Amino acid sequence: MQAKGFAHFGLLVSLSIYTGFSHAMPISDLLISEVMVNPAALSDARGEWFELFNPTTEEINLREITIGDDGRDRHRIESDLLILPGEYLTLARYFDPGFIPDYVYDDFILGNSEDEIVFSAGTSELLRLEYDSDFAAAGRSRELGVLPMTASHYDLTPASFGYGYGDIGTPGDSGSFRVSVAAVPLPDTAWLFIGGTLMLLTSTALLRRRKSSPYRSCQPSGLCRHSGSLRRHSDTSNRRESQGVTLGHNMAEHNLGQEVR
Repeated sequence: MQAKGFAHFGLLVSLSIYTGFSHAMPISDLLISEVMVNPAALSDARGEWFELFNPTTEEINLREITIGDDGRDRHRIESDLLILPGEYLTLARYFDPGFIPDYVYDDFILGNSEDEIVFSAGTSELLRLEYDSDFAAAGRSRELGVLPMTASHYDLTPASFGYGYGDIGTPGDSGSFRVSVAAVPLPDTAWLFIGGTLMLLTSTALLRRRKSSPYRSCQPSGLCRHSGSLRRHSDTSNRRESQGVTLGHNMAEHNLGQEVR
């Protein structure tokens, strides 16, 4: 029972880790490739947007992901929102910021002085970009130039890349941003999943070894298995008890006969 319980525990650990791992790992691999914090041709309410890039070789679903900041801004994506390998996904505050966005959000604002773009699932933070007042430029987006994804690595989009109503940016396109699609290194969550899987395999092997052993304790029903033979533990003891009763009965009759004589 201990081996079986250990196996079940390993299975639960693996499944629970995998449930978070299968979703969280790809989200963390996404890149916020471009951000329009302070549009000039449109108001902030109509012209703010940002762009994601999927550098992995897998399709990623943003369903049930929350977009927010360190303040009170929160928007939860309730339906499927897929981003294919090597593709860009635009998310905008308004349905017409000068192009057709892939997704329109509400309850989330990009501050011009300082702010954060945070992707989370429940209490787990998966993706973050934070910036200060030097980041925003009126009417021009910023593109991620080099990795890692920190504010200082975002460059102003060249003036030759105009779009929509006159602002400068490359929504849904690479522009001057270049990152190849490649397999990404496994994060810590992946190693946790691998550890849980190894625990499951080890515990299962122990359980099988225990089951294949020729020596087993008797079950409550009295059924025993020993060196490949099957018998009831009570058979021998019952036989001995019955022999003892018969022998005692015969001796009592013998003694009674002697007294009568």
